[in-house]
Amino acid sequence: MLVEPIKHDPKVSSSFSLRKSTVDLLEDYRKFYKDRTGQDIDKSEVVDQILKKAFTSLDKAFVAWQKRQQDVREGTGEGASAGDTAAAGIGEGRA
Repeated sequence: MLVEPIKHDPKVSSSFSLRKSTVDLLEDYRKFYKDRTGQDIDKSEVVDQILKKAFTSLDKAFVAWQKRQQDVREGTGEGASAGDTAAAGIGEGRA
């Protein structure tokens, strides 16, 4: 399963709209989760965990960029380059 047991991480409220087909998938996944685990899961928890997995397992350019940003914050690196945003499809009309 994509969703794992909940770990402590403070929540921050965010408001956004989703397409109906995405909301339908979200509801189906919640039903699947309950069927498999016997536990209910909040919509926001499903969205949170799936987004984290997508960002960290599907977009290697983002992971590399994020690592460089962390290195800069810690004073051990030089940060992101213009090529990082191009490699990630930022500014090119890709989502």
